Amino acid sequence: MCRRFLCLWDILAQDRTARGRSGVLGQGIFAISILTHGADLVLRMQGSTELPVHRVVLSAGCAALARVLGDLGSLHDRESGVSVKLLPAPSPRNGAGPPRALAETPRLAIAGVHPLSMLVLVHYLYTDTLLAIGEPRLTRSTAEAFAHGSVGAA
Repeated sequence: MCRRFLCLWDILAQDRTARGRSGVLGQGIFAISILTHGADLVLRMQGSTELPVHRVVLSAGCAALARVLGDLGSLHDRESGVSVKLLPAPSPRNGAGPPRALAETPRLAIAGVHPLSMLVLVHYLYTDTLLAIGEPRLTRSTAEAFAHGSVGAA
């Protein structure tokens, strides 16, 4: 479990490094022109991190996300400040069928949640496996990652 969590952590670090290297604002590790593995949605997290995902997986695993993805509005929790909103694709799509290019893909914008928390949720929705966040080995490794500056707070 600890290794899986650190892999998710590393994804965020690589994405942030790629954004710093790129001359174009917002170009992270998933800024590809063609979507792979049938992804039909992009999860946009705090700090502009984007992750290609599958609408059906998110909808099947979480009733609240299914309501948002079914075009029934957005979610906002005033107490926590967490909000979820379905955004249209930046560029209109040509033809029928699922989006093939990143620019043709709608975004599910989630604000008020650290990207690592969202990756943990996505991991759970895809694998049905909970990561042991409170595990001592994990908290030690997480503290080391923060100390070395490989991943910072959102």
